[in-house]
Amino acid sequence: MKKERQTYRKSISRKGVSYQASDKQLVINSVLVDRISVREASRRYGVNRRTIDSWLSAFKYSNVEKIQEDLHEMGTTNETDKDQLKLLKKQVLELSKALEKKGLR
Repeated sequence: MKKERQTYRKSISRKGVSYQASDKQLVINSVLVDRISVREASRRYGVNRRTIDSWLSAFKYSNVEKIQEDLHEMGTTNETDKDQLKLLKKQVLELSKALEKKGLR
């Protein structure tokens, strides 16, 4: 097992050189999807914990920006949805009152 880690570590570790996007994605996926700790990922891939933390922050921030853009694009339909929700709530209230009048509730 240690032999595998050492060989793997050599293939991903790059001192003084930028990490490739595929290497970063592999580490990020290991932490977020496989649910290993940052410390374990650091040991497994030979990457400093602070470096992994910065990759995770950048990844999360980029996802937040994408979600905000998606929400902004949906803004016009979102107002329509709010109006429909208000109308439905009003209808539910009216139906509830009608049921109470009939003694069915």
